[in-house]
Amino acid sequence: MDWAASSYAKNGHGLWAVEFNETGLFAGQCGLISQVVEGIPEVEIGYLLKSCYWHHGYATEAAAACRDYGFHALGKDSLISLIRPENTPSRRVAERVGMTIEKKTLHRKIEHFLYRLRRPLESG
Repeated sequence: MDWAASSYAKNGHGLWAVEFNETGLFAGQCGLISQVVEGIPEVEIGYLLKSCYWHHGYATEAAAACRDYGFHALGKDSLISLIRPENTPSRRVAERVGMTIEKKTLHRKIEHFLYRLRRPLESG
């Protein structure tokens, strides 16, 4: 909780609890996380659910809400997700919300795919 509060104070965003409306059960967390990748400040869509809630579409729903919030409420031009190459389920979530692999990168000395999605141009 302290980390989330300090992230909001510093960056205007952080992680949220993922809960079921009907029961209030805690399923995990998701949100927008400030990262520095190769010296460049980025905003990452992060999601981590309890394993009993995997493969039900909840992570995709949460990540899509984070994407929309980042673009529409915060006005971000680009969002990323850092995902280890072997984490196929997380990679699928990123792809379902429109992200594509931009490159491989070392983050905290571990190889990750850097997925990115740029804000769509407004029509009208």
